[in-house]
Amino acid sequence: MPSLDLLLSACRWIILSAFLVQACYGTSIVWVVSKTGDYVVLAADSREFDAMGKLKPSDRACKVIALDNTVFFNSGNVLSRTYRGKPWRSLQAAREIYIASKDRQAEPLSIAWGNEAMTFFYRLSVTELRSLATADGAIVTGGFINFDLNRNPAAFSQTLYFKAEPAQLSRKPDSQAKGQIGVSGIHPELVVEFIKAESPRAVKAYGTLMIHKAAPDLSYDIEFVKKAVQFVVDNVSGEDKERVHGPIDVVVLRRFGGIDWVTRKPSCYTQDFHSPKNTSAKKSPTQTTK
Repeated sequence: MPSLDLLLSACRWIILSAFLVQACYGTSIVWVVSKTGDYVVLAADSREFDAMGKLKPSDRACKVIALDNTVFFNSGNVLSRTYRGKPWRSLQAAREIYIASKDRQAEPLSIAWGNEAMTFFYRLSVTELRSLATADGAIVTGGFINFDLNRNPAAFSQTLYFKAEPAQLSRKPDSQAKGQIGVSGIHPELVVEFIKAESPRAVKAYGTLMIHKAAPDLSYDIEFVKKAVQFVVDNVSGEDKERVHGPIDVVVLRRFGGIDWVTRKPSCYTQDFHSPKNTSAKKSPTQTTK
């Protein structure tokens, strides 16, 4: 069965007497680890949103980046500023952890990212943490995907949670293995609805894509993750309607072929990191971008 971490992450601005936090976006991210272990394919939306309404929503957020042949994704409160110290940026933390790490496997990278996130948010007051947390207590999620030393797919993430009674900051690890699906972002129940394909709108959303195909291949899974994110974009309601939107970035991690971007905003390439002697994650001349 798919492993689905049901995370509700909504963007917001919180202004307190000595503290300012900006979380730039909601998110919808879906990834599939192939049954054969040959690849992982991931899709993410692009919406940036100002919950105070001072800035117009934009569709420029880079929610997934490449670190050589590792992919990092994040959702929730990924940018936090405080007057009491340096700001915390999830993408920057991931890059710095990757560059400094001697063990670049997905699990230890995710643990190091979680440690740094915990260090920052642990300094905040109960009032500040309560303001940041969503209804289920989630604050931020970060995850790393690559292939381990035995060339098996590895997908590991960490989610920070705040519990008000008694006041407690904690984190929860999650992972996906061969044949499993991962979800991060707002309204993951919509992704579950799409996967099950039991409602008329979910069946319609599949379009020409076969439902419950017995042996999906890469081309199938690329369309599947794109349609799953699009289903969230199309069916969220209320204020969350402004928090997810295309374009949808899609990336493929191959066991022996590095990273390929199926679709990506050109501006996001500057967010990546490539080691001086590692060029396998560079953009292919045959790729298309949106």
